Parts: sequence; C-alpha cells; structure tokens
Amino acid sequence: MMRNPMNKLIYSLAGVFCVFCATLNADHHKATVNLAGKWDASASMNEFESRDSVFTIRKNGDKWAASMVNEEGVKQEMDRVELDGKTLAIAFDFERDGNKGVIGAKADLQKDGSLSGKWFVRSEDGVEQMSNDWKAVRSLSPVFAGKWDVVAETDQSNMEHAMIVKKSGSGFSALASTDDGEIDYTSLKVLKNGLKMEIPFGGGTVKIAAKLSAAQKLVGEWKYYDDFNEEVAKGNWSAAKAKQ
Repeated sequence: MMRNPMNKLIYSLAGVFCVFCATLNADHHKATVNLAGKWDASASMNEFESRDSVFTIRKNGDKWAASMVNEEGVKQEMDRVELDGKTLAIAFDFERDGNKGVIGAKADLQKDGSLSGKWFVRSEDGVEQMSNDWKAVRSLSPVFAGKWDVVAETDQSNMEHAMIVKKSGSGFSALASTDDGEIDYTSLKVLKNGLKMEIPFGGGTVKIAAKLSAAQKLVGEWKYYDDFNEEVAKGNWSAAKAKQ
C-alpha cells in the first residue's frame, strides 16, 4: 500500500499526464499507420472522474514523437516511444518531493479509428502503483477546412460530389459542389471527432453524421427525410480529403 502523500502525488501527476498511446509502425515488416495530428484523449481516474487532454503526434525523421497539453494548459513531452505492431508504449519520467517514477500508457488502434488502452504510474523500482482506462479520438477541427471528395451510397448507385469547407469565425461553413451548381450545408456542427450537418435535397432534407476514422477520412451515414420529416431512405456516407 502507498502512503497518503504518494497517493496524492500520483493523482496529481496522472492528471498532468492523461497519457497518450497509439499504434504505429513497429518494424519494416508491418505497415505504417499514420497517426500524425491532434487527438482528444480522456484518462479515467476512478469510477466518477476523468481528465481530458490534447495530444500532438509528429514524425521527426524516421522517428515518432508525442507531446500533450492537459486541462490546465501544461505541456509535457514524452521521453520514450516504443513501437510494436499495433501497439505503442509511451512514457515520461518524473521526480517530485523526493519520489521518482514513470508515467506511461499502452493503447491499441481500434477498427473505428479510435485508440483504447491503459495508462499507468510505476515507482522507481518498476512496481505499478496505479492504472486505469484511457481513450482517444482524432480531432476533426485542425484538418476539417479544405476540399473533400464525398461518396453517398444509394440502392441504385453512388452519388459523388465535392464538399468545400471553410473556416467561418469560431466555426466552419461548407457547401456541396457538383456539375449542376453549389448548395450550402446547413446546421453544421463540428464535434471533437466528427460532424453533424444537413443539406436540402429533392423537397426534403438529407441529414449526415460522420466521424474521422483516419487521418484524412470521414465515415458515417446519411438519412433522407421527406417534407413531413419522416425518414424514407438511408445509406453509407464517406469523404476523403482531396490531395492538394
């Protein structure tokens, strides 16, 4: 059992870290997963409390690096990044009030593009003092502006068009561009990891909900509502960031 002062220290440091871990290329025999960018992470402290943070993943030459900013705006660089297939372990060393240890995490890339694993605190002799769940999703806002190639699947065929997104004040505006003209998306809401929006079509409304499942891809569903606001059709919806 840890003494009370050490307990408080670990909770404090765990809150500072809200640690990130992800999946990348571990060796030359495994495909590289591109996780560069920003991630919104949540680290569970206990049954009732969690700490949020934003992680930035970047590549320095042939190596990967990571840093995080916690709820108080404190930035922390990771000291070690160890890659193994679909699992990445990240950690940094700490020393406070005469206590030394390591705070780190391991997490796996999920099919939906999110990250899920465990964060931990270990004492200087390697004994685990604390551990709990950790999750992260890609941040949409930093990559949303620009041109996206949209595919809406229907029973008859796929409908394709370009979606042009622009920064508008503190939010975004978007329009659909086709050979027949342009139509503005309405009720556009950008969430941490996805979006919800609507577009008028054929006397009714198409409502779209999608999430950022990879660095440059949105995946979700469209639903068509008639003028009585009744759902009459739906299908898969996806968008890939157009190459500049």
